[in-house]
Amino acid sequence: MTAAIAKVTTAPRHLLNLAWELQDRPTLLTGDAVHGSTHLIRLITELRRVGARRIVVPLCPVCHRDVALTNILDGQRVCGSCHKRARPTKLCAHCGRDRHTVARTADGKPLCQSCYRRIALLHEECTRCHEQRFIIRRRGEERLCGNCFRRPTATCGKCGRHAVCLGVAAGRPVCETCAARKWPCARCGKTLQIAARVPDGRLCHTCYEKDPLSFRACTGCGSVERLYHRELCPRCALARRLDELVHHSSAVDRTELAALHQVLFTTGSPASTLRWLAESAASRTLTDIITGACPLTHDAIDARLPRKSSRHLRAILVSAGLLAPRDEHLANLQAWIDKTLAAVDNPERRNLLRRFVTWHHLARLRRKLRGEFAEHNQVDAIRVSLRAAITFLGWLDQQNQTLATCRQADIDRWIADGPSTHYRIRDFVHWSVAKRYAHPLQVPKYQQASQTNPLDAERRWALARQLLDDHTIAAKDRVAGLFTLLYAQPATNIVRLTAADITISSTDTYIRFGTVPLKLPEPVAVLLDEHLRTRTCRTVFGRSDESTWLFPSGTDPARPMSPGHLGRRLSRIGIQSRPGRQAALLDIATQLPAAVIADLLGISTSAADGWVDRSGASWANYAALVHRRTTH
Repeated sequence: MTAAIAKVTTAPRHLLNLAWELQDRPTLLTGDAVHGSTHLIRLITELRRVGARRIVVPLCPVCHRDVALTNILDGQRVCGSCHKRARPTKLCAHCGRDRHTVARTADGKPLCQSCYRRIALLHEECTRCHEQRFIIRRRGEERLCGNCFRRPTATCGKCGRHAVCLGVAAGRPVCETCAARKWPCARCGKTLQIAARVPDGRLCHTCYEKDPLSFRACTGCGSVERLYHRELCPRCALARRLDELVHHSSAVDRTELAALHQVLFTTGSPASTLRWLAESAASRTLTDIITGACPLTHDAIDARLPRKSSRHLRAILVSAGLLAPRDEHLANLQAWIDKTLAAVDNPERRNLLRRFVTWHHLARLRRKLRGEFAEHNQVDAIRVSLRAAITFLGWLDQQNQTLATCRQADIDRWIADGPSTHYRIRDFVHWSVAKRYAHPLQVPKYQQASQTNPLDAERRWALARQLLDDHTIAAKDRVAGLFTLLYAQPATNIVRLTAADITISSTDTYIRFGTVPLKLPEPVAVLLDEHLRTRTCRTVFGRSDESTWLFPSGTDPARPMSPGHLGRRLSRIGIQSRPGRQAALLDIATQLPAAVIADLLGISTSAADGWVDRSGASWANYAALVHRRTTH
């Protein structure tokens, strides 16, 4: 197995994702691989090649052929031919041919594969040859075309030759020849990469891990296990590495360093943390912060690291108390706004859009937040509005119009000729009119063509029973689905729930959706308890269960899961949020008065009144009837 995995990938990040994938869904190896990742498909192919007959190689679920499954269609891996046939074609804006779209121009027009690489608008100046070409390498300010880019060379740490090497950036260069060199294993006889030499000879990774010699006593703690390096187990090696790291500090207080030491030592597995310290760019930034070479600020971290790497490092520093937490949604939005507006060529138009997004959207959002952190749907609405404004101004330019010359007929034509997203210019147009950048104009609110029908009662209860009984569904999906189907909770409310909203006594379990705690039935309470015990968050150090959120983000324990991600997870198990919530509200409204519904479910009294009226239950008439009975 180890040798097969090594042939599939050696990147720690990919190995970690592969391990999580198999742990979450072991049936991927025995028939469900169409739901797996690319690396899983490669692993299955390699295992079958070396003789693992019980492993099932998946067929394309559409054409049922034994071919490579390289694409995703409706949540399943399919072959390239079936995926291509399922994709819609459009007229390429550059060549006019009916082709598959692989990219779009700045104003949203489709481009085919051939035009994508040829069109001059997508070319940039190569920083080496100074020609306008298609760029294949970006690093900082450097831009290299295919002719100028060269793979890095160095002196190989094994054979001493100067050649193209892997691992140059990490400081451990190994030439491709040495990295791929294989020898016959003394145990299994297979010609594979060698993990160690023992008295019997060279052993591959699989055989070495089975050999008793791979387990030795740690010189630090005495435990007998597979050592990490320098005769130390991973835990002792990590303790020594962290001691070395904090010893060279000249810019961080000793108390804060002790907290940082504790966070790194106790988060995830020691081996994962050691790999992160040895290989990641974020760990080098951490070293620079400790030594004073990098300022301990959010802006400095953003400037040195890509978003994903900076997120992990930031979570560590915040957990240790070295860095104050910040609103990540708002910070990411601001970075996106700067990048998006930088792509607008017209300076006057760019300044207008910046004033709009700053003084209309951001100022209003900050007033609404009042020091609280923004939510995913709030910042996403701002992104949609700004994109619509940019596209609208580009359309006006094509019509030889400007915002100042735009008339109501132009607005009507824009809306009539386009998709529903064209209504999203409403905020921008009304703001422009208020600031006198445009003549009086009106953009109507978007009205959905048809209202979503509530879920059928029989189907709703069938789904609820499935969530209670089907143990193949993840516990977090079962709990979230029941909150939707039984208590009409939207995804935005579900992801905001914390462990503090749960109260567990010796006999009962309560949850707080609104102002009054709600008692959960025993089957739901048992399932919620299972979720509380098993909820984890995947980090670069492995899994973490240290999160106050009931549904933590997949990679950061300090953040909740996004509503969109939760909605997609529920959709995959057959639960659509709006029909399910509507069915639950109609059911509850026939049993409880509006004021009680509002207190228990966290909705407004007016909304609860509307659902009571829609359900046909007249609690006011019922109360009057009871009053008459008691007075006669």
